[in-house]
Amino acid sequence: MTAPHAMLIALLVALPALLSGCTAEAAGSRTVAADSDDLAMAGMTDGGLWQSAPWSDSAWMELGARATVEVEHGLGSQPASVLVYLSFVEDDRGDTSKRTSFPAAGDVANLHAVTDTTVTIKNTTYGEFYMRLALQ
Repeated sequence: MTAPHAMLIALLVALPALLSGCTAEAAGSRTVAADSDDLAMAGMTDGGLWQSAPWSDSAWMELGARATVEVEHGLGSQPASVLVYLSFVEDDRGDTSKRTSFPAAGDVANLHAVTDTTVTIKNTTYGEFYMRLALQ
């Protein structure tokens, strides 16, 4: 066997191991408790909507790359509707013109569980976001 052939065979044998190192593991899971700083501005609106934070002049929760976040909510029952809004800006207090937001779609915010006390969301992408939840 010639040297180039030996190198090719070694590369082919090592390739699966090399490629497996290219996929990042999940960032992990975390639970956001109702009394945590992440939910300091959470509450019910007059219309019966629970929100994790107001639209503006507030800080939103981190939804990191490949992370799972379980959020305790104060709705008191299983929500019929779960809306996730995302932004690239965590905190717009003092300058409400700096945050733009958009509804989550696709693999950015998969709903894994919705119960009478928590909502679990998984970001299966490599994007880093900040989120606001609206439950009703």
